[in-house]
Parts: sequence; C-alpha cells; structure tokens
Amino acid sequence: MFNANYNEGQAMHVAPTTSAADAIRELMTFHHITQAEFAQHAAISQKQLSFILNRKAFMSIPVARQIEAATG
Repeated sequence: MFNANYNEGQAMHVAPTTSAADAIRELMTFHHITQAEFAQHAAISQKQLSFILNRKAFMSIPVARQIEAATG
C-alpha cells in the first residue's frame, strides 16, 4: 500500500499509493455509476466531484463527511 524511499542515514519518506480520488473512482466503477449520479447521491455538485477526481481541488472535511454518509 505504501511506497517507501529509504537511503541509509536519511529519514524514511512514505507516500501513499492511493488517494481519496482513487477510492471514489473505484467505488463509482464498481457500482457502474456516473460522476453526476455519485455527486447527486453524495449531495455535492458534479463540478466539485470532478475537481476532486481530477486532483484540481482537495476534499474539504464537510464534503468528506457527506461522501462518508452517502457511501457508508
């Protein structure tokens, strides 16, 4: 799940290999739903979801909570 870059004598840097955008996209693919359908279900705008999926905007805490509530 993590990529670790380690050089002896240096701090270890761990970078996640997945993001919230990846998880949402995977969920949409699994359930065969469009961005518009997912956005409506999560009560966010399709434009906002598009920005998150394309990594043009970070997900705010309220939006993360709305998505969590919508997806369980």
